[in-house]
Parts: sequence; structure tokens; C-alpha cells
Amino acid sequence: MRARRLHPEVAAKETAKAAALAEGADGKAASAAGDKAYRGAMRAMQDGFWRSVGIPCALARIGPARRRLTRAEWHAEKAGVAAAAVALQVADVARAEADAARHEAATVSGAAPVTRRR
Repeated sequence: MRARRLHPEVAAKETAKAAALAEGADGKAASAAGDKAYRGAMRAMQDGFWRSVGIPCALARIGPARRRLTRAEWHAEKAGVAAAAVALQVADVARAEADAARHEAATVSGAAPVTRRR
């Protein structure tokens, strides 16, 4: 078994490389197209992970040194990410309270409880 076959970003690279070769590109240009597709797919995967995990934990996607931010700019960005994390927590609490209220209302009325899927 080869793990590369299960790696979606490697699959994107191979698909782009095959498409470039089918269009008549030489090997070097096809490899460059594959590498570009790989980087794009990896970036998308990391962005998705950051949205799922980083924002709720109040973590910035990229640090200040990479983008040469001043200290004030970095603190402003950290505050913005922390505010987004708080907003997500508030939304989750509100969603849970609404679900509990719907469940209680359905239980009191004798109807089957309504559950929401995320």
C-alpha cells in the first residue's frame, strides 16, 4: 500500500501534470504545472484546517515575521482573530440553546424531537 495514492494533494499534482502532458507540454512545463496544483491544493487544505481549528483557538494563520508586520499590526491581527474566536463560541452557544429549546418544546408538545444536522 502506498500512502501517496491516498494524498489528495498528490492526486491534484498528478492530474494537472497528466493534463499538461495531454495538451502537448514538455516534461518540465508539465512538472511545473503539477507543482503549482500541489501547492494550491496544500494551501487550500491548510486554510481549511485553520478555519476549523485555528480560528476557534484564536491562532493566526501566518505569523508576523513572514509578512514583516510591525508589532502594532501583529497585535491588531491577534485581537481580530481572538474576536472571531469569541464570535464563533457565542454562535455555538446560541445554536446549542436553540436546539435545546426546540427539543424541549417538542417534548412538551408530545411531538418527536427535532434535531439539526451540522
